[in-house]
Parts: sequence; structure tokens; C-alpha cells
Amino acid sequence: PGWRVSLAQVTRDAPFSVFDQTRRHSVVVAGGALLLQRNEHTLAMRPHRLCSYTGEVPWHCQLQGEPATVFNVMVEPSIAAVDILTGPHLRLAGLA
Repeated sequence: PGWRVSLAQVTRDAPFSVFDQTRRHSVVVAGGALLLQRNEHTLAMRPHRLCSYTGEVPWHCQLQGEPATVFNVMVEPSIAAVDILTGPHLRLAGLA
């Protein structure tokens, strides 16, 4: 449909799924940090911080401590757009 939302449990180092023509937006909502790597590119996914990245790359995920729960929003930029609020914004909106 041009977008997808998921809640993923990351319990071990493993490759991330590839989603062609997709922009991924992820937030670690519980547990430890994750490190995404692809060749010379590295992305740190820290708890409660938004991380946006391409879904077209076969990222390899490494746990940086305890297992993590990750909230994911994936969109095809040509079809949909997304705004994700984290941290103090949620408290201001009365959602936290």
C-alpha cells in the first residue's frame, strides 16, 4: 500500500530485511542500542532516538547490549510521507 508499520524484536545479530523503494524510520522503544552496518556505512540506533535510512540496502544489525524492541515505519517516498515525534514532543502532546 506504500507504507508499513511494525514492532520488531531484535534478539541477535542478523541481517535486516530489504525493502525496495522504501525509506525506513526506526526507534528503539525498549532494550539496548543497535548498530547497522553496510560496507563502510554505519548507523547507530540509540533508544528513543529516531533513525531514518534507506530500506534498499542490506544492512547487518549488531546488538550493542541487551535485545531491543524496534518500532518501524516504512514508506515509499513516491506514495506516502511520515512525521514521527519522539522524546519531549510526545510529552508535550500528552502521549507519553
